[in-house]
Amino acid sequence: MSALSSPAASPPSGAPTTAIPSSAVGDAWQRVLTFGDGESFEVARELVHGDGGFLAVSQRFVGGEGGPRLTVRSMWLSADGQTWDEVEYPVQGTEPWLQALTTTVDGEYVIIYGVAIEGQHTLTEAMVSTDGRTWEPLETALPDDLGIVSIDCGGRGCLLVANRNAVESPGPAAWYSTDGETWELAYELRDGDRWVTVIDAGAGDEGFVIAGTSTASDSSSHEYFTLASADGRSWVPSRSPFVEEDPTYRPDPVVASLGPSWVAALPTREGPIDTWRSENGIDWAPAGQVPFEGPLSSWTPVFRAIGDLLYFSVNGGAYPGGTPGIWTSADGATWDELDLGADAHPGGVATGDGVNVIAGTETVVEGFSVIGAWVSSAD
Repeated sequence: MSALSSPAASPPSGAPTTAIPSSAVGDAWQRVLTFGDGESFEVARELVHGDGGFLAVSQRFVGGEGGPRLTVRSMWLSADGQTWDEVEYPVQGTEPWLQALTTTVDGEYVIIYGVAIEGQHTLTEAMVSTDGRTWEPLETALPDDLGIVSIDCGGRGCLLVANRNAVESPGPAAWYSTDGETWELAYELRDGDRWVTVIDAGAGDEGFVIAGTSTASDSSSHEYFTLASADGRSWVPSRSPFVEEDPTYRPDPVVASLGPSWVAALPTREGPIDTWRSENGIDWAPAGQVPFEGPLSSWTPVFRAIGDLLYFSVNGGAYPGGTPGIWTSADGATWDELDLGADAHPGGVATGDGVNVIAGTETVVEGFSVIGAWVSSAD
């Protein structure tokens, strides 16, 4: 294991940078970690905060015939968000598919991953850890053949939304958990013979919201919807809550909690990102716009509330592309772009122990990138 930390924004040319920053965290964002070998594409994948501190996962891709190939996953642990140790990733090999890194209600870390067997069949497996270093198997009661799109915990439990790939029960569904460890099927997202897609959901102080798109079987039209629940089991639908739908432009909405309220976001053709706000997850009103300058080349957003602020990016996650940038808002209406000293795609945002942390991917030249971690005071 090695402690890898650096205040520098430039990528390493060979071995990872290993300097530890000497200055304390202030109001501005400070870079505290740079990692990469200068000859691959390092991607920040996930970031959470639990009882052992901040835990992050990164992935390394290398180019070659057939396109980029995943070669290794790395895991990073920090007690304070500033000094990071590379710890052993608990799942061997690159074939197991990383579904999610999350935390339980009690602050334990959970990795959920898929193991492919028998062609298209994929087992859903999980491991749990109290410290981010030692892991053991976890029985989640989740079915096999899942593609998880969202896991969130709030004041009334946890919500997981996933696509089911099994032939006998296809389509998205929602699972509820009181503890973030064991899950029960709570809602099947069906709309007659229409095709339903969901890429995001949220858990807040007073319940849960799912946002998605329902498309006609002949693709002639589509309709946005939200579903709201106070207990994770009974759901109230709202159809066309955001804007009159354009039949030829169909990005999927994303949603995040902001205290007891909710904010949703959808891109426009021209570039800015429209936002809506709701006090109950059912009735929505226009809030403002994220001043993103289009056109939009891809839509893989990171959208979540950390403390009193919403964080938004159009691109993030497993293999980001398009325009970098991270915006914040205290109300979902007025947005400011963060100055990290680098053009970054966030893999995750988390808060704890008096600091906010962003784990992100910085492309240095085409086809090559490094990962970084930035911290600021949470006060």
